Amino acid sequence: MLSLFNPNRFSAGVTSPKREPDDRTEYERDYDRILFSAPVRRLADKTQVFPLEKNDSVRTRLTHSHEVSNLCRSLATQLLRKNAGAFGPNIAQDQVPVIAASVGLAHDLGNPPFGHQGEASIQRWFKTRPDLFLADGGELSEQQKQDFRSWEGNAQALRLLTRLQVAKGSFGLDLTFASLAALMKYTVPSIGRSEKKECHPALKKFGYFSADQANAEKILASVGLVSGKRHALAYLMEACDDIAYSVIDIEDAIKKGLVSINDLLVAIESAGPMFADIAKGVGGKVNELRTEQRPTADVNEIGSQYYRTFTIHHMMNSVADAFLRERDRILSGDFPHGLLDAATCSPLCKALKSFAREHAYNAPSVKKLELEGDTLLQGLMSYFWRAIEECSLDRKKRREVRLAVKAPEPTPFGQFVYSHISRNYVASFEAELGTDPTPINARYHQLLLLTDMVSGMTENFAIDLFAMFREVHDGA
Repeated sequence: MLSLFNPNRFSAGVTSPKREPDDRTEYERDYDRILFSAPVRRLADKTQVFPLEKNDSVRTRLTHSHEVSNLCRSLATQLLRKNAGAFGPNIAQDQVPVIAASVGLAHDLGNPPFGHQGEASIQRWFKTRPDLFLADGGELSEQQKQDFRSWEGNAQALRLLTRLQVAKGSFGLDLTFASLAALMKYTVPSIGRSEKKECHPALKKFGYFSADQANAEKILASVGLVSGKRHALAYLMEACDDIAYSVIDIEDAIKKGLVSINDLLVAIESAGPMFADIAKGVGGKVNELRTEQRPTADVNEIGSQYYRTFTIHHMMNSVADAFLRERDRILSGDFPHGLLDAATCSPLCKALKSFAREHAYNAPSVKKLELEGDTLLQGLMSYFWRAIEECSLDRKKRREVRLAVKAPEPTPFGQFVYSHISRNYVASFEAELGTDPTPINARYHQLLLLTDMVSGMTENFAIDLFAMFREVHDGA
C-alpha cells in the first residue's frame, strides 16, 4: 500500500539527487520552500475579509494563512498525543505536524486579489465572453471552458506550486507528493465537481485545471488515492481554515467597530445550550473588564481576544474527537463529510458564519470596496487579454497558428502591457505551448496566462497597474 506521507517528488529520477548535507526532513524542506516563496509574501497585500484595510491589526491573507498553519500543526500534534497511531502505523511523530503546517500556510496561495470577490470577477469576465473559447472553426473542450467559467483559487494554488513558482527545473517548488496531496481540498477536474448540496467534500469544487490534470493524477496516485477521494490532512486543513475564518473574522469585525462583544455573545448563545459555557466564560471576562472601568473600545477588543481563545480551544477539541471517531474512513479518503460538519461544534461554527455574513461580509463599507475591486479586475483582465492576443504568439514559428486564431498585430500599448506579465508565467506559457501548437491549444494556454497573471497580483500592485494602463491607453 502506498503511503499517504510519500516523501518523493516530481524531480525524483529526473534531476541529480546530489545536494549539500541537510539535516532537515523532506517535509521540513517543503515548509521552508513554501515559507520563503514569493507567493507567500504577496499574501500580505491580499484581502482576507476587509479589502485595502489600513488598520495593521486587521488580518490579511498572510496573517490568516499563518494562523491556519499554526492551527493545522497544533491539531495534528494534539491527535498524535491522543493516539500515536492516529495517522496510521509506522508514521514518525514529527512528520505529520510539519506537513499539516505546510498545507495550512499554502492553502490560499492561489487566491486572487480582493478576496472571494476577485474569484467571482474572474469567473464573470469569462462568462460574458464565450467567443474567447473559439479558434479556427473549433472550440475548447467543455472541461477547458469550465476551467475559466468556474475559475478556482484552489486549482491555481496547485498550479503555482507545481509549475509557476520556479525553484527547481520545471517542477515548481518541487514539493513532496505528501504535501501536494494534502493541499488538494478538491480532487476532481472542473467538469467533475458536483452540483449537489450533499456530496463528498472533495467534489464541491475542482482541484486542478485541464493543463495540470496529469500532475494532479500522479500526485494522488503517489499517495494511494484517486480522483474523488481526499488526503487525511486535507480534512484537517479544511477544518482549521473554517475555524480560523468563522472565529477570527468576527474578531476583526469587532476591531473595526462593526459589531460589539455583546452582539457576539448573543450569537454564541443562539447556537445552542451546549455552548453556554463559552458564552458564560467570555461574558465573565467582559464583566471583569467593565468592573475595571475600561473604555468600551477596550472591553470590545480584549473581550474579542478571550472569545477567540475560548472558542478555538472548544472547536479544536471537538474536531480532534471527530477525527479519531471517523479515523479509518478519513485515512482512506472516503469520509463523506467535512470534518467540522461531523464535529459537535458544528452548530456553533454555522452560527458564527451566519453572524459574520450578516455583520461583516455584507457591511456596506466592505461591499463598496469589493465593487471597486471588481471594476478594477474586469478592466485589468481586458487590458492583459488584448496584450496577450497581440503579443503572445509573436514568433516566426507560430505564424500559422497566429493567423488561425486571428491574432491582431502588436501595438505599442499591447507590447507595453505584455512587458508587465511575470517572466515566470510567460516561461511556463512558452513551455506548455511547445513549438507546434494547435489553434485550440494556443487559445487555452493564452487564457491560462491571463489568469496566472491576474490571480498572482497583489491589491496595491493591481491598483497602480490599472491606473498606469488607463493613463497611457491608446483608446483602441
